[in-house]
Amino acid sequence: QIHYATTRKDPEYIELKHKIATWRAQGKGVVMEGIENIGHLKAAKALNTSHAQGYHYSEALPFLDAVQWTRDLKTEQAKSIEAQQSRA
Repeated sequence: QIHYATTRKDPEYIELKHKIATWRAQGKGVVMEGIENIGHLKAAKALNTSHAQGYHYSEALPFLDAVQWTRDLKTEQAKSIEAQQSRA
């Protein structure tokens, strides 16, 4: 586990970034867990993770609620894309 305050010069951070790059080069996805705020999300993006999860997005949900949450999110994303395309 890497603490978010770890700097980019720390050996643990460098090792993690290298491991993630290796996994991504092999076509594997990497999920960063524990994303609780925008700073955590920025750290996950800086490490080039493919997915992120945590309270920044939603609290833990029962399965059926998670399915509905995902459907609602996809609907909102589709509306956003549609709105952007209509402005173009």
